[in-house]
Amino acid sequence: MNSPTKGTRPLEKAAKTESDFARNLAETKTTVEEAHEEYEKTTQEIKITKATKEQDVKYKTKEAAGLDKST
Repeated sequence: MNSPTKGTRPLEKAAKTESDFARNLAETKTTVEEAHEEYEKTTQEIKITKATKEQDVKYKTKEAAGLDKST
C-alpha cells in the first residue's frame, strides 16, 4: 500500500516552510535595513542640531560678555 503521493506531502510542507522562511527573512532584512537608515539619518540630524546649539551658546555668551563690559 505504498502510494506515490504519500511521501510528497511532507516534502510539500517542507518546501512551503522553506519558502515562507525565505520570504520572512527577506522582509526582516529589509525592515532592519530601513530602521538602520532611519537611525543614521536621525543621528546625523541630532549631531547637526547639537553643533548649531553649541555655536549659538558660544555666540550668545560672547555677546553677553560684550554687553556686560559696555555697561
